[in-house]
Amino acid sequence: MPLLLLLPLLWADLTHRPKILIPGALDPGHSKNLTCSVSWACEQGTPPIFSWLSAAPTSLGPRTTHSSVLIITPRPQDHGTNLTCQVKFAGAGVTTERTIQLNVTYVPQNPTTGIFPGDGSGKQETRAGVVHGAVGGAGITALLALCLCLIFFIVKTHRRKAARTAVGRNDTHPTTGPASPVSDGASWHPVCPADTSSQCGPQSCPIQHFQN
Repeated sequence: MPLLLLLPLLWADLTHRPKILIPGALDPGHSKNLTCSVSWACEQGTPPIFSWLSAAPTSLGPRTTHSSVLIITPRPQDHGTNLTCQVKFAGAGVTTERTIQLNVTYVPQNPTTGIFPGDGSGKQETRAGVVHGAVGGAGITALLALCLCLIFFIVKTHRRKAARTAVGRNDTHPTTGPASPVSDGASWHPVCPADTSSQCGPQSCPIQHFQN
């Protein structure tokens, strides 16, 4: 007779497995209640023993005769790992289990602020980055303007010097033509005697030498 009572459990072990219910998506850092149930088990006999196996951080929640709740807080690295619910019927010596893979929602990291979306500090860091960028841009613009002013001043100074040099050269008049011969201070004049002035001529007047 006892063997006849165990036949349903043995048949259930061959055809049924625990059912794992996951309500909604698994988000990193957010706790979720997972339920493992064996609703097909008989009401009579010793209640089954539930066991959980997972690499993610977990804790046991409330349970009933045919179900057990596991509180899981998944991490990004838990995506794709196995989670197993094992049910043991001690009175019949029957054990059954079900294994699933965790599908943890991937939250891309913000490359600009280095935080996860939804964090309030991200807005502050973003605003700070914008302010620093604006200050840096204004500083570069001011530096370029200063360099342009300095270049303009240097060019203007050189132009003034060049203009003054050109004016000085135009005021200087170089000597044109050959130099006049230098006199030795002696002059030659024809002198005629007073008494012979009527007969004075270029050919008959004696030549006298006078010192100036």
